[in-house]
Amino acid sequence: MLPMFTRTGTCQPERCGSACCQALWIEVNPFYRTDPDLSNWVRLHGIELVERGDRTMALVPTPCRALDSDGRCSIYGQPERPALCGAFPAAPASLDGVEAVCTYRFTET
Repeated sequence: MLPMFTRTGTCQPERCGSACCQALWIEVNPFYRTDPDLSNWVRLHGIELVERGDRTMALVPTPCRALDSDGRCSIYGQPERPALCGAFPAAPASLDGVEAVCTYRFTET
């Protein structure tokens, strides 16, 4: 049986700087790290490759266009805000890359 988790906490963008809205984490083929030409291309595009256990993750800096100058969501409560935003983080793995600043935590239930 898969473990179940309960999320606790609240979104506090003034503490985290809206870290989850500043970049995308995308799993990529490990070849991106081992091939020198691909690694150079990735670096030149401002993408950082990070090993997370047995996964290679690409950190793509792409801030959300809906963030205001204070780092808050300017479309909060509006129909155009993706449901994904309100559900973040949905699982412990969602905190990869923002775990040091995100105020949400998970406990196994």
